[in-house]
Amino acid sequence: MNTSEYLTLMRNRLTAAFDFKETPQGLNPQPALWAVHNRTSEKYFLSKSISLYTVNNDEYVGLYGCTDKIKKTDIEAVFEQFKRLISELREFPAVSYSRRQEAR
Repeated sequence: MNTSEYLTLMRNRLTAAFDFKETPQGLNPQPALWAVHNRTSEKYFLSKSISLYTVNNDEYVGLYGCTDKIKKTDIEAVFEQFKRLISELREFPAVSYSRRQEAR
């Protein structure tokens, strides 16, 4: 299987749950495929009007096509770039609650 066939296979597998978007600025090299999955999970009490909690889950897939063997330095470089971008990639702000707030 060549790189193009693999990218097509992955695009087909991700289509059901992910949206394909433009690659965010600042990634070098640019991924051949960029997909985003945003999901909200909620727990209700008696009815949907009384929400106990809401959790936003964000998943990102950046797929790079490689023709040569992958080196450890390549993986580390991509990992460091993604760590820097993760806060910019979030579409929903992170919410944290202390135990005191949860008890209210």
